[in-house]
Amino acid sequence: MIDYVLIPDLRCRRCGETTAKDIRQTCINEEPHGRIYTVGSHFDLPEDVRGFVDAGYLPTRPNVVVGERLRVLEVWYCGHCGTDSLCVWFFENKVLVEPRVVETLPTIFSEVDFVTDDLSTDWPQEALLGIYPDRAETIEFMTLEECIEAFVSGRMIFPE
Repeated sequence: MIDYVLIPDLRCRRCGETTAKDIRQTCINEEPHGRIYTVGSHFDLPEDVRGFVDAGYLPTRPNVVVGERLRVLEVWYCGHCGTDSLCVWFFENKVLVEPRVVETLPTIFSEVDFVTDDLSTDWPQEALLGIYPDRAETIEFMTLEECIEAFVSGRMIFPE
């Protein structure tokens, strides 16, 4: 069974148009219920980091604590121009209180608790190439988890 999330009124950072209703599949609930969730809905979020990992989300740092407030980074596609963007889902006490489209910048990884593993490695790798241009061969093979670690920690260890 799959759950769905209906996100209202997201404005695209590229074309400026607002998508009135965006519906996407989600596996964020610990037990899927086959329901449609939206802002104000109570979710059956995992109780611990392992539960989020099993649901397809990467923690952004080793000390992430699943608490009353969570920020989860998702991918969002504009219904008008098709541009892929980032959307942070803000949860308080397992209730989705706000979805917000954010800029595609590496600093976002320091601002969220979990990242969907559906996120492409293309732009994080490109951003890392801007910082470490002489390490293209290594960066090309980095996983999303390794990219996140490099941005959040502010350092990267390269094999010799």
